[in-house]
Amino acid sequence: MNKRLLIAVTTDLNTDQRMQKTALSLHRAGYHVHLVGRQLPHSQALRHTPYTQSRLNMWFHKGPLFYAEYNFRLWLMALKAPVDAYTAVDTDTLVALRLVAIVRRKPLIWDAHEIFTGVPELSNRPWVRGIWQLIEKLFLPGIPYSYTVSEGVAEWYTHRHGLRMQLVYNMPLSLHASTDRGAMAYLLYQGAVNVGRGLPTLLQTMSRHHLPLVIAGGGDILSDLKEMAHQLKLEDRVRFTGLLNPDSLKELTRDAFIGFNLLDGDSLNYRHSLANRFFDFVQAGIPQIGMNFEGYRRFNQQFEVAILLDQVDPDSVAEAILRLVNEPGLYNRLREQCRLASKCWSWEASCEPVLLSIYGEALPL
Repeated sequence: MNKRLLIAVTTDLNTDQRMQKTALSLHRAGYHVHLVGRQLPHSQALRHTPYTQSRLNMWFHKGPLFYAEYNFRLWLMALKAPVDAYTAVDTDTLVALRLVAIVRRKPLIWDAHEIFTGVPELSNRPWVRGIWQLIEKLFLPGIPYSYTVSEGVAEWYTHRHGLRMQLVYNMPLSLHASTDRGAMAYLLYQGAVNVGRGLPTLLQTMSRHHLPLVIAGGGDILSDLKEMAHQLKLEDRVRFTGLLNPDSLKELTRDAFIGFNLLDGDSLNYRHSLANRFFDFVQAGIPQIGMNFEGYRRFNQQFEVAILLDQVDPDSVAEAILRLVNEPGLYNRLREQCRLASKCWSWEASCEPVLLSIYGEALPL
């Protein structure tokens, strides 16, 4: 009988590409995978998948009551589920699954997508950050199987909690990039529309070039950005798509001219992150403008796919945009480097083998 896995995350599963890739790879390897997420007010019906999925329907959707309710409901569900191992994704699913794993004497794997206590949303909330730090201090030590998205995050959790973390980068599935770009299309940001991602700065650069901007995603500052675009009279040049399913997002990315991965250097999490959009742009053959943080610099030294900035301000960002617009030699060189990098920076080439080795050790088939 196939070994059974329960994997829990607090996202809407339809738009969580990392979890979909993880579940599919494990399913194809022979595991029976059940992926658990949460139901949001705007959630669409779950997409058909070869593995099973479910979402917890919550009374609360944010704040401490949400996290308490989610972990309680997850604990009840996991306690009754006939599975052989559990995967907790990030710190916000850790309490329920660590307790169930102890009670049922089953293996627990931890998948960290970020330095949870280092996100910008907690920078001015020391009490909330302290609670999450206490949860990690109590529930992380001793977990034998764990992995994360970047060297920086791995080193931080190893130093802080003594974990032996392996690297499963957030790379996309291989994608055939179009070789015919045609006329310059649009600038693109894809991902969570939250603080610390350079989005107000992007709007401030719009008077310095002629390209339209597409912001694909949802988040805490979406309404503020729409109001800012209105005040700057940019309604005809800035398009907000909201959340998109993975297939629609891939099509949108493939036709972009420049991608953006602008992050706040004051954020501990962002300084050590490797955002999935960095690799998504590469797979689509899109040169990008990003941050000169260690993780991105390391990859950009292998293949020059991006212009990396030391700081996010309208002057620096506008200058980088105009370089790519006015220097076709530079733009085409970065495009070619994306093509070369895409062959090895993919889920199949670099991520899936490590993922399967971790689960093979924790739960041999």
